[in-house]
Amino acid sequence: AMLCAARGKVPTVSIGVGFTALPAHLPLFPTFGQPGLVPVTDECGEARLLDLCNRALAANSARPIAALPQLFAADKAIAACFREFDPYAVHRTERHFAPFLLSWTPPPTRPAGEAIVVYLAENLVPDEPLVDALAKVGMPAIVVRPGVAERTIEAAGGAQITITSQPLHFAEIARRARLVISNGNAGFASASLLAGLPHLVLPHDGEKDLIGAALTRLNVARCSRWDETDWPRLADLINAMACDDALAARARAVGGRMVTRMAADPVIGAADA
Repeated sequence: AMLCAARGKVPTVSIGVGFTALPAHLPLFPTFGQPGLVPVTDECGEARLLDLCNRALAANSARPIAALPQLFAADKAIAACFREFDPYAVHRTERHFAPFLLSWTPPPTRPAGEAIVVYLAENLVPDEPLVDALAKVGMPAIVVRPGVAERTIEAAGGAQITITSQPLHFAEIARRARLVISNGNAGFASASLLAGLPHLVLPHDGEKDLIGAALTRLNVARCSRWDETDWPRLADLINAMACDDALAARARAVGGRMVTRMAADPVIGAADA
């Protein structure tokens, strides 16, 4: 709405990750799962929604739009993400910018950490099945999740699992982790990729499904949707990933390539342009 209101009056910039910075030139929105196809049929009733949008624009003395994706049109469009994480990549005409990672710097070294580091969203079902699986693995683990009570659990072999609501800077995660587990947040996935860390993704929504699939295609991760995870067998999967030297080597190699894509701040670049 803000872009539509400002269009033609002041310069506009659209900023987001691939999932939210939609290409404005398309006649219809693409369908996820069909990345190679330009949409030609209106399966989701966009024509009706387009009519409603144009009525609202007319009521506010704004110009109509010819297609619904034009809601996202701007003088400068910034998709701040790796191309691999962009579900609209095949349709995008602008180049990709580096992802937004505050105070990010490449880790000076990539030692093989000893811990499994878990970052979870606050709004998921109870995390006891995952903690139980970590306890069976018998490796030190750190579980970060907003709103949880601080506690320490003794795992198999005397290893400790620390459960905390206090966030860790990713430099600390990169130093301590041998494997990361998350729901597939774009920022966390980008940082783990740059750090060269294997990743177990447990997504719980459509965007994170796409992130998990992208990491899997890069051959540095495994993905299991949260509500479809085989919890009794999860310990075996975590252990296999944490002990997989070939997986760790691939993750480091891919991370090294990704580091070369980190560039100047996209907002500053857009302002200069």
